[in-house]
Amino acid sequence: MVKNIKVAGPTESSAAHPDAPYVAVDIVSKDKRASLIQLIDKNSLEVVHTLDVGGHAFFPAYNRTGNHLYVSAGYYGDRLRIYDSKTLKMLAEHKMESPAGIFSRARTQWISVGLPKTREH
Repeated sequence: MVKNIKVAGPTESSAAHPDAPYVAVDIVSKDKRASLIQLIDKNSLEVVHTLDVGGHAFFPAYNRTGNHLYVSAGYYGDRLRIYDSKTLKMLAEHKMESPAGIFSRARTQWISVGLPKTREH
């Protein structure tokens, strides 16, 4: 262990990217803290920002390039909020039918079983 970092409560999902300045963690709670994403500076290893996403915050994730942070938000996970990963300014919000992440209630409707056969070499 390098350091034990105190955050606002227990966490479930964390997100990091080599080109983003923060490690993002969601807070698992049954109170208003569940709407928080805390951002830990990768250099100081301290919580330096807290985002309130307006409802339960699920599954923070960076995009491929690390310049955007995605958060599934809302009391039913019905919104995707996109933040600039450096300024933490919200860039967009999209309505969703189902929460993002592996616990999506609609996941079983869309899951594919097996892969198509490929040509053997």
